Amino acid sequence: MKIGKTINELAQEITRQQETKRDFVASDNAWSMQESEGGNVQAVIGQNGSGEEFGINDIAHQQIASKLAIPKPYYDRMREEAPHLLVRNANHWLENSTSKRMLRTLDGNLRGVLSDRYRPLDYADTAEAVFPIFSDERLQLKACDITERKMYIQAVSPKLEGEVKVGDVVQGGISISNSEV
Repeated sequence: MKIGKTINELAQEITRQQETKRDFVASDNAWSMQESEGGNVQAVIGQNGSGEEFGINDIAHQQIASKLAIPKPYYDRMREEAPHLLVRNANHWLENSTSKRMLRTLDGNLRGVLSDRYRPLDYADTAEAVFPIFSDERLQLKACDITERKMYIQAVSPKLEGEVKVGDVVQGGISISNSEV
């Protein structure tokens, strides 16, 4: 089992992310993509060239390809070999769409492109709900971490312990995971 972070490190990372992330709800025609000087594709959230620029992580690229119905292998090929073509294709579909999206950002990067009806359940909300129960029930933390895609917490309860066969002790436990993207 991967240990990941300590509970204090997890709490610090949740706090850091809570303070630096931003969400936007925007029509597709209110955001666009552009090629940076380095040849990477960026998102621009805002209209008429006055928006904020964000890098785009792999999860958001996957979601953009899906939302715009661009086959992922072709999307990836354009991203690697012809970013200007990806920008042109994506912007065409964005400009001609009135769909609304929730655009989730963290640390200057677009990390999620979701439905505007998506109800965020942030890591801070999850932690606030489960940590007191962990303490009250005296659960022992076994593993926790935050990745680009999700947060997970695994714990066991010494109260729920038994032998399956002589010398083979097992404990009941819980695994909680949540994804903001």
